[in-house]
Amino acid sequence: MVSKYEKKARDEKISRAVIGNKTTKSLKESKAFITDLLELRKSTKLKTTYVTGTRRAIENNGYDKVYFDFRFDGTVTGRLSCGGATKGRKNSDKMGVSFHTLPQTDEDYETDLVSRNIRSQFVAPSGWSFLAGDYSQMELRVLAVLANEGSMKKAFLDGRDIHTSTASLIFGVSENQVTKKQRNIAKTVNFLIVYGGGEYNLSETAGITMVEAENVFVKYRENFPKVFSYMEIIKKRVMQDEYVTTLFGRRRHLPNVRSNNKKVVAQAVRQANNFTVQSPASDVMLCAIDGVCEDIENKSLLSRVVATVHDSVEIISPFSTTIQTLELMRKQMMNPPALEDLGIEFDVPLVVDLEVGASFGDLMDVEFDDSGKVSNEEEIMEYLGA
Repeated sequence: MVSKYEKKARDEKISRAVIGNKTTKSLKESKAFITDLLELRKSTKLKTTYVTGTRRAIENNGYDKVYFDFRFDGTVTGRLSCGGATKGRKNSDKMGVSFHTLPQTDEDYETDLVSRNIRSQFVAPSGWSFLAGDYSQMELRVLAVLANEGSMKKAFLDGRDIHTSTASLIFGVSENQVTKKQRNIAKTVNFLIVYGGGEYNLSETAGITMVEAENVFVKYRENFPKVFSYMEIIKKRVMQDEYVTTLFGRRRHLPNVRSNNKKVVAQAVRQANNFTVQSPASDVMLCAIDGVCEDIENKSLLSRVVATVHDSVEIISPFSTTIQTLELMRKQMMNPPALEDLGIEFDVPLVVDLEVGASFGDLMDVEFDDSGKVSNEEEIMEYLGA
């Protein structure tokens, strides 16, 4: 016979189990809803900016073409801004869209799919090709140089994937044993370091516990100590001078470091560190664009730069000079002559990924041989229908 106390305990246990199951189910449903909501917001923003915005620009311009402004003063970091030409700007009656805010390719399939579809509306003229040259992990290469971090520089010099290499060091496994999740965590922390993020940001972004995130940062600090030493140097400089200067001589004033609000001070320090990395990365690309344009002019080619997106440059070229333009893009972007003129030397290689197609959203990889010549020319021309 069950006593009333045993019955009460049993009922409470059953009740807790039911409530627990309901709570778990509710949390899962809530997570799915929030994930879908965030995806919807991303897609809606892309549609509003690039679909609706492009249609509006075309209606204003009277034909299927949009325009872009290259603005040296468009960002506080000194990064080149390629924004939509605004009606009335520089006495222009043409309109465009903010091309430079298109999201980069990532593991987020849905967002990447939407982005690719949107990019496909930007096409080269008939008989022309669309070329894209994208610097590989430029900001991390700049950070490796500035911090003189041996482990990071060695990975780049050996031609290894920096995120896999970082994951290998953090999790104590060989590179061929690194899992997709471990690489994703390493990739996240690599970029968080550049942008001043911490353990909480890693936990939220990578979907791991705070304890796991803290352990990752401990291991990162152990393996890349000079990165944190560099960040401390920048912090001391900005706290003392209220400004920081980049490798290229750009200066950003940050008087907020003298604020009585600790959060404001911390933000200014993060901005100082980010500025010294992001701005030189952009300046390297500017030097490359200068070399590309000069080479195009010297060779009397009709190819021309039409836009920039993040650390990439976009060019259109007639079919007849597509291969030649791809080869000069690679040469100038990997070894920008202006860097030597400025007395700036990078002791890690600059790696460029090149793609070509009929539109910005339908591109195929370009392959090169050891001499810098395109090795899949026949495949490219067939893909273009040339």
